[in-house]
Amino acid sequence: ALAFAVNIGASGTAAAMGEAYGSGAAKRWLALVLVAVCAPLGALLAGQAVVKTVGGGLLSGHTIDQSVALVILASAVLPLFLANLRGIPLSTSEVTVGAILGVGLAMGGLDWRKIILVMISWAILPLLAFAIGALAHRYLGIRFEKSMAYSRNHLRFRQALTVLLIGGGAYTAFAAGSNNAANAAGPLVNAGILSAFNATLLAGLF
Repeated sequence: ALAFAVNIGASGTAAAMGEAYGSGAAKRWLALVLVAVCAPLGALLAGQAVVKTVGGGLLSGHTIDQSVALVILASAVLPLFLANLRGIPLSTSEVTVGAILGVGLAMGGLDWRKIILVMISWAILPLLAFAIGALAHRYLGIRFEKSMAYSRNHLRFRQALTVLLIGGGAYTAFAAGSNNAANAAGPLVNAGILSAFNATLLAGLF
């Protein structure tokens, strides 16, 4: 579980701070420190609901014991580790849910209503993000760039953008901690190995 949490952190740090670091708004050390602080906070303060879902909410009529938890975590960490080695962005929730679904099929019990809801969310939310990004840039971003090019307050614009990028990255790290740390913590909690607090704390830190 801790190895999985480390690989989640490797993938999630890039997702949270990639824009701020790549644009020069945040130096590497600052990006890493902000993620190291915000991700564990997100795990502790807002990760409990996801822990319940990952910890067994997708399975119907079955509980996760220690051996099942080990299979789920091992099945999830291997693809994520390989993706990190290749520098490929990969959803940690997708590999975790995929591992749980594989175990659920083998055990003969899945909560299909919850699974369908998760799948629909995966289909809709990336498209929503795409639409927001395209529309925001077309109607706001281009105008903002033009106004900044002709403005005497170019430095102030740049400073404001720097603050927004760093703040957005910190919030994304918090949100990633609340969502992704639960992927490593959930099986441990449901198998009775650790309490929800201790599992999310360790996963968030790692």
